[in-house]
Amino acid sequence: METKRIEILQAMELSLELCRPNEGQVEGLPKNPRIIRDAKYKLLLKSIEDMPEMMSLRELLVFPVDGYYVIIGGNMRYRALQELGYTSAPCKILAPDTP
Repeated sequence: METKRIEILQAMELSLELCRPNEGQVEGLPKNPRIIRDAKYKLLLKSIEDMPEMMSLRELLVFPVDGYYVIIGGNMRYRALQELGYTSAPCKILAPDTP
């Protein structure tokens, strides 16, 4: 089996206004199936508050679509960052030709 390396276009801090939750905008990629609630979500909020530097190790994974970025990894972190008042987040931007 041949493996293909997926090239990251770039890693950078993006405005959260340019990011969108995955609602099925990317052809062939179903909308985000995971939602965490209540106690687990509160733990996520606390984790980001207590150790914001960890976001640089667990960036949002995004895919460019029509001038914005669809979050394909980190939808709940995105929601938590918004709730905590963040205006940007570290992101890994996949190349538009990523399969």
